[in-house]
Amino acid sequence: MRAAEARGVTFDPASALTNHLGKGLVATVDGATVEIGTPDLFASLALPVPAAGLAEIERLRREAKTAMLVHHGVQWGVIAAADQLRPVAAEVVAAVKRTGVRPVVLLSGDSAHTVEAIAARAGVDESRGDLLPEEKVTAIADLEAKYGAVAMVGDGVNDAPALARSTVGIAMGGIGSDAAMESADVVLMSDDLTALPFALRLTRRAHTVVIQNVTIAVGVMALLVTWVFLGQHTPFGALRLPVAVSGHEGSTVIVILNGLRLLAERRQK
Repeated sequence: MRAAEARGVTFDPASALTNHLGKGLVATVDGATVEIGTPDLFASLALPVPAAGLAEIERLRREAKTAMLVHHGVQWGVIAAADQLRPVAAEVVAAVKRTGVRPVVLLSGDSAHTVEAIAARAGVDESRGDLLPEEKVTAIADLEAKYGAVAMVGDGVNDAPALARSTVGIAMGGIGSDAAMESADVVLMSDDLTALPFALRLTRRAHTVVIQNVTIAVGVMALLVTWVFLGQHTPFGALRLPVAVSGHEGSTVIVILNGLRLLAERRQK
């Protein structure tokens, strides 16, 4: 949209639009039907695609570009988009790996050539392209069966089923679709990728603190109960009420202060 406006292209909004998940869109513009999507979209609509269009699609895919066919009346066209890797993407993938998360897998509905090119530049361990939303769900199930717990990071409508199926779904809140954020277990409140490894470190730190706090609370209670039953047989004599209250409330204060240490966690720049 921004590119069209920058080039002075004028257009009328569509009066109707149907989303074919993973395949494309069918819209009504000025009373005419316009289809934009992959060859699979036109196959499902029983619209034969010109051989020249299919050849152009294949050529663009070999150049690691995502290509879409456009049909309007008797006119056909091809639109291609090249994914631009974020400058911090490779650094974030490396940071995630340093936290012990392996393997890092890229799942995408884009062509396999495009996905392989992006995966190589991002430094991921494995990639799968040409995936429909339901195929992403199957891929998540396969990874879970092979490796155990799987965390899925996504932001699009097509990612929503896989986010819901994964062990932990993480949505990018700044640019994420409503469907993705509603399906995810965790929503990062920005589109900053560096928040991901920080979130992983923070959750692991929080897990450690929770174990420490449970140990402290249970330990103090166990000590006080044991003291009650032993009574005069302890070197300190019977447990008195002021000591019991101080021990119980003191352990609560310690647990609170220990939990507040998480506030000292800061994202590494």
